[in-house]
Amino acid sequence: MVWTVRKMVKSSLACSSDSASRRCSSRQRAMISSSTWLMAYWYSPVQRATVRRTSLRMRERKRAEFDVLMRTYAELKGRWGGFSGYDRFIDAPNNALLAIVGDLTTDEAFAAATRAFGSWPRKDIREVRPPVPPAPARRVVVIDRPGSAQTEIRVGNLDVARTHPDFLPLDLAVRILGGEGANRLFGVLRTDRGLTYGASADMHAFRTTGDIVAETNTRSGATGEVLRLLVDECARLEREAVDPRELRGAQEFVSGNFPLTIETPAAIAEQVLAELFYGLDPRELESYRERVNRVTVADVRRVAGMFI
Repeated sequence: MVWTVRKMVKSSLACSSDSASRRCSSRQRAMISSSTWLMAYWYSPVQRATVRRTSLRMRERKRAEFDVLMRTYAELKGRWGGFSGYDRFIDAPNNALLAIVGDLTTDEAFAAATRAFGSWPRKDIREVRPPVPPAPARRVVVIDRPGSAQTEIRVGNLDVARTHPDFLPLDLAVRILGGEGANRLFGVLRTDRGLTYGASADMHAFRTTGDIVAETNTRSGATGEVLRLLVDECARLEREAVDPRELRGAQEFVSGNFPLTIETPAAIAEQVLAELFYGLDPRELESYRERVNRVTVADVRRVAGMFI
């Protein structure tokens, strides 16, 4: 790095005269202008001391967080029965899914699976029932942290199961709210008002339920305004029909990104396993893009009123 700075200083001297500056490219001049900052940063004792103190604080914080994770893991491991308990639950063919993708017939695939796993004995598996999701209710949780310069804000609700018939319309509604292809939250909070550096909304749907979370952060003094705007944008999805261009943008992102998720045999196997795990029909993958593009503005408004 020092050699680079010195080289750039030499270049700046070579380009300092009027005749030489005409021979210097814009890229060279940009690099020369940045070399002054690099030199000051590299040689400043104050900067080096600040970096060392910051690095030390980060290491101490990471060490404390790692200690908490280790204690939590030890507690979970003790309740679960250690690695042997984990193996008893996982190491069973009647608790596993297998996907084989390649240039082979069904008979060849079954023969290969039999050779590899035919002697694997079945085991009694303890059925694990997930807890029943709580009934929908409004709740505000405030964590007071005196001295904080900014506020982290989360607004959420329970999500539907992956097998729910409204999964795709809801997925698109959340993307319009704060995901790829539209992101109203970013437009209102960042672009229009400059209250944050980022805002988003995501949904995580699993076998029985999941979560929908809209999130952002802002300076402490703007907490109330940002929270009001965020909640209002969630309500606006139900109150007003979305612009067809917003829906089209979300649809184009989802349907356009889908081929990238099935480019390789491994990616196809992963998609098939996910469909099976969540209780879906793998053949639905063939019509996925068409089903995404069939979602209407009315569908988005309807599911927003039901689930967001």
